[in-house]
Amino acid sequence: MIFHQGTWYTLRHKAGNSFPHLGAERPDISLYDVQTQTQPETSEPEPPEPPKSPSVSPASDSESIQDPEDDSLLRTIRLTPLASPLVIVTRSLPLMTTTAATTTTQTAALTTSTSAPAAPSSTTQPPAGTSPADIVTSLQRALRRQQPGGGGGGGEGGGGPPGPPNLNVPQQPAQQAQDVKMMGALPSVFAGDRMYADDFIDQLKVYIRLNRQVAGMGSYVQRVAFALTLIQGPLVAEWMRTMGEWIDTLQPIDDIPAVWEQFLTEFTTQYQDTQRQQRARAELKALRLKWPEIDQYANNFERLTRIAGYHLGNPETIEFFIEGLPRSVVEDILRPPIPDTYETTKEKAIQSIKSRQVVENIFGPR
Repeated sequence: MIFHQGTWYTLRHKAGNSFPHLGAERPDISLYDVQTQTQPETSEPEPPEPPKSPSVSPASDSESIQDPEDDSLLRTIRLTPLASPLVIVTRSLPLMTTTAATTTTQTAALTTSTSAPAAPSSTTQPPAGTSPADIVTSLQRALRRQQPGGGGGGGEGGGGPPGPPNLNVPQQPAQQAQDVKMMGALPSVFAGDRMYADDFIDQLKVYIRLNRQVAGMGSYVQRVAFALTLIQGPLVAEWMRTMGEWIDTLQPIDDIPAVWEQFLTEFTTQYQDTQRQQRARAELKALRLKWPEIDQYANNFERLTRIAGYHLGNPETIEFFIEGLPRSVVEDILRPPIPDTYETTKEKAIQSIKSRQVVENIFGPR
């Protein structure tokens, strides 16, 4: 293509002729012209020059170009590959300004850049971030009040107490603290008693969780080395020594989460109380309410449920809760509307016991 006297033409070349000449007029290319010179703010924009037909013939064009440097410029234009980046060369010639540009790919790019911006979508996308509803849901799952993948985090049927207003509005996360010092009490020393193995790991995780922003606690190798300082005594000395030798063989590139996870797995395999879950299930079936300590009964029931590996949302678990209550309280719970979740069942039990305490205060215990 060539831009001549305000109009785009096809640049043609006849065999045996040293110079190109004007071909057919292309007024459609002018639709994609881009202003390259900054106009003064006070000046009025000049109206585009209307397309006009070429007034010179190929013969006159070839006769008008006599400069050898112009011949080299035009040869460069002809040899430019079509797939090369957009190159614009402007040079003053006796009769015209020559602009070299590729046609197919560059025209499409100009069309994209000069097209009008797309209209905004009518549907507003929700802002990204964590909302209170997400926090409520994750807490209910951690407390085993919901099945994994269950919906709803609060309110009616959600398995938990109603949450604050604007549950779905994301909130800003807390800013990371700088120069944090170690906080909290150290976990108790583990000497090899299987009864306390799970409690030791829980205390260790709590301490690391509290100090996770402290320099060094982000290293998984460092976490294992710290845990080994709390494993002491003749029953654990050999295992602790072996784990320390393993840590010594690791390189900085090996400091990955799998180091900490493997340590916890080996500790559990070596020292965990394998009968703890079975004992919790047996205690759960034998658990009974000591009148009128409904809060203590509910706390013990939920703790044993988590240790036993049950979910509070299961119908079987709710039956265990009801079986430990007096018959009079059970009759109040099963009076329509019958609750279908653990939280509503517990709430009806609490209200039943409260009302019976009021009756006893008025008429005396039976």
